[in-house]
Amino acid sequence: MRVVDKERAAELADLWEANPEGLPYYTAFVEGFVYSQYYAAIEHNGRLDGNEQADYEQLAHLIWADVVVSDDQAFFRSAFDTLWKPRSKRMESAVSFAELLETTR
Repeated sequence: MRVVDKERAAELADLWEANPEGLPYYTAFVEGFVYSQYYAAIEHNGRLDGNEQADYEQLAHLIWADVVVSDDQAFFRSAFDTLWKPRSKRMESAVSFAELLETTR
């Protein structure tokens, strides 16, 4: 919460703790952050490339979206498969998304 607002960090933390569903993007951010820590500690063959925060921030937009398009097969893919695929979200590669667009015309 200190990153969001240094002066209101405690107040924001209390609001979130009381109702995480009321702050869905922050909740998704926290889930992504926790997953990045897990990934770094447990997935020894999975290398973090410095973009993991940007990756899970981008994935947080799946709260209101159904599909994300990415060719990433490292952290982004792993985070998607763990956090979002069980929620019936889809990840398409650039090629599969283009094919999907062609078939839905």
